[in-house]
Amino acid sequence: MNEFRRLGEKYGVTKFMDNKYPGQTFEFIYEDVFAPFKNDKLKILEIGIQEGGSLKVWRDYFPNAQIVGIDIDKNYIYQEERIDTYLIDQSDIIAMEELLKKYKYFDIVIDDGGHYSKQQIITLNLLLPYTKYIYCVEDLDTSYPEIFPDFSPANEESIVMVLKHIVDWAVLDKTDIEKIDFRKRFCAIYKKKLETG
Repeated sequence: MNEFRRLGEKYGVTKFMDNKYPGQTFEFIYEDVFAPFKNDKLKILEIGIQEGGSLKVWRDYFPNAQIVGIDIDKNYIYQEERIDTYLIDQSDIIAMEELLKKYKYFDIVIDDGGHYSKQQIITLNLLLPYTKYIYCVEDLDTSYPEIFPDFSPANEESIVMVLKHIVDWAVLDKTDIEKIDFRKRFCAIYKKKLETG
């Protein structure tokens, strides 16, 4: 059994138990994306933690990682060994900057927050420069107003549009991005392995 599927079932994390797109759901995507980093010493940030099960998945999958989570619901804030959580709205730039002051950078960022393009764009612009290895954005289908008009109004820039611009920067070598990996409803931005301190 896929390790993310097993851990998802253990902690009740539905995104790792989805059979909608065989071979292209999050348990398979993350197994592929994260396997090379599995035993590294990492700082991982997840935006949007709900009941906190996915933080436990990251903790178990990455045995040498410090896991940080943020959410807007105080009922989901808790502390455990190698897990720290904070009551922060991802679009609150001041609060996010305070988080960055504390942690300096993150090796991996996973945006599974509010899924509104405005939020995702603010967070990407703020955190991508402080991401050492991989920046992930989940549920990109909310970028399409014909499907989710409340999340990405037709007259506003969507996170997918911004990601397309980042492709241009990467191709023209105007950034420290090594590659960009698009999957169903998902994107991972791989940074060049630059030391950030």
